[in-house]
Amino acid sequence: LRSGMRIAHMIGLMSDEEALDEAEGAVSTDGITAFQVKGGIEVERDARVIASLRAALPASTFLRVDANQGYGRQPKAAAECVRRLEAAGADAVEQPGSSVAALAACREAVGIPIIADEGCWNTADLLELWQQRAVDAISVYVAKAGGIAPAAALAELAYEIGFACDLNGSLETGIGTAASLHVAE
Repeated sequence: LRSGMRIAHMIGLMSDEEALDEAEGAVSTDGITAFQVKGGIEVERDARVIASLRAALPASTFLRVDANQGYGRQPKAAAECVRRLEAAGADAVEQPGSSVAALAACREAVGIPIIADEGCWNTADLLELWQQRAVDAISVYVAKAGGIAPAAALAELAYEIGFACDLNGSLETGIGTAASLHVAE
């Protein structure tokens, strides 16, 4: 694996207290230094959870909100949501809006990275996001891209145009995880 690669622990849609308990346990038991916090249903909840985690966890902990397009298609509304998350202590927001215009407005609104997930399935999507200056990074899934070779090509193109890239998954088995690790090499 490349040096500096973090493995993020997923915090699901749960109460503020449950999220904090799970995160503190993952830090103390497993040494986790990065969290992907599911959100996008209610920005007030998302901001509260991020603020709670930011206050309780080590300062170097990376907190990423995965909004799953939940803040909508409207650029101004989505941008306001990511401003609130940045103020609460988020380090990045994944797929806050469901349109390229909303993603671009979010990117303009904050100083933290905006990451495309559902908005980037292939190299054509990546090039549109780049041309529109809509995001700072993409999230690559081997299955979503269509296999190891397309996922690796997507990650390589992201690197060439200056986007950060992470590898993600959706509850893969060991074989799926091995495929992701192969792309990471």
